[in-house]
Amino acid sequence: MGASHPQSHSVAARLSCAMAFFCICLMISVWPLWLRSPAELVQIPWLSVLCGVPGWVDRLALIILGFGLILLLFIPDPSIHSKPASLPVDSHQTFPPARGRTVGLLCFVISLGVLTALDQHRFQPWVCQFLLLGLLLLLAPGPRCGSLCRILVVSIYFWSGVSKLDAAFLVSHGQLLLSGMLAPLGIETTYWAPRTRELLTLLFPLGEVAVGICLLFRWTEKIGLAASLCMHLLLIWTLGLGLHHEWSVLIWNAYFIVQNLILFRAPFWGGAAVSREESSAIRNVSQFWWRAALGWTGLAICYPALELIGYCDHWPAWAVYSARPAQVRIRINESALAGLPEHLRPFLGSPQPLEEAVPFRLEAWSFQTCGSPVYPQTRYRLALALALLEPVLPKNAWNVEIRETPDRFTGKRETILLQGATMVNEYCRHFWGNTHRRLTRN
Repeated sequence: MGASHPQSHSVAARLSCAMAFFCICLMISVWPLWLRSPAELVQIPWLSVLCGVPGWVDRLALIILGFGLILLLFIPDPSIHSKPASLPVDSHQTFPPARGRTVGLLCFVISLGVLTALDQHRFQPWVCQFLLLGLLLLLAPGPRCGSLCRILVVSIYFWSGVSKLDAAFLVSHGQLLLSGMLAPLGIETTYWAPRTRELLTLLFPLGEVAVGICLLFRWTEKIGLAASLCMHLLLIWTLGLGLHHEWSVLIWNAYFIVQNLILFRAPFWGGAAVSREESSAIRNVSQFWWRAALGWTGLAICYPALELIGYCDHWPAWAVYSARPAQVRIRINESALAGLPEHLRPFLGSPQPLEEAVPFRLEAWSFQTCGSPVYPQTRYRLALALALLEPVLPKNAWNVEIRETPDRFTGKRETILLQGATMVNEYCRHFWGNTHRRLTRN
């Protein structure tokens, strides 16, 4: 009686260690995104006031991040040094994480947040997940942090599934995933009935939602854990063997496997495993931080709902492999291609029949220069097009076609055509986020 449960501290320590290890792996897999300077890489900060931040800030943040990752990887598990149950509770030492892990988490969250603020492209889904969990581990008292982390993970599965429950997914991204899953087995789906293929692709979002629901309840969490592990192994199979996607996607799915084994294998749901003395200590000593943790969790699980009305970006809403993002197509007049710099020519596509305009592929630019998919928001893609093309081409030498977020029930998209850099700049003014390039010295 009276001592905090070692298991709860162990879960927090193991989760922070797993995040540190996979953060290193993921950053290595997309290293240009983090290591190249603003002079070498197009960076679009979240706020216009950050466009002039010098390049040494990135390097300092990387050093602090590295220090935090080392602490999280190599400090001992605090549960090893827990007091015996017979000793009285010292709430100032028992409930907060070990000092080294706290410093590591602070360095991790702050530096990763700074680096992300300086470039919207860095706000990959795994970065969003690590920032949410990292701050939650800092705020929540030891015995309760696991429950909040589990609820947050459940919300990721739920919103990811909801983002795919639309007509556009069934005929586009869903078909891609279905063919990628079956291709390594030599099964060809091209000649299957369209209705059959659509019904099969519907299993992807329904499966994600079902996994989240099973993990939410104590009596079904073992089923949910087993299903989640199978789902991520199947995704690694589909995305790796079937579609040959980037290492970052596979590593992120591997992280989910480790994370779920840490969070859902140990029975410490709710307050059943917390003694009366511990509950009293939480109320008296950590009440403010506990309320902050609850508020942060509530914000994290509710904010993605705003994506449905356009007030949350797609990746923070866990719309991954979803058809929700708008399609941005850039075309350059063939007569203006002579002025295009050599380093941008590899990203030109083939013109459509009877068309003179040549497509410019932002996705290809992103994969070759950053090693990652381009940030899916229309705001960012237009800002990127302006940063790359406006300085080197005449204003009316290129145009942008925006096919907006599809109707959830019909899959139809409204189309907007922006002719030239002037119209693109004018259209960018209605976005809440910054659309200007970061221009700074190293």
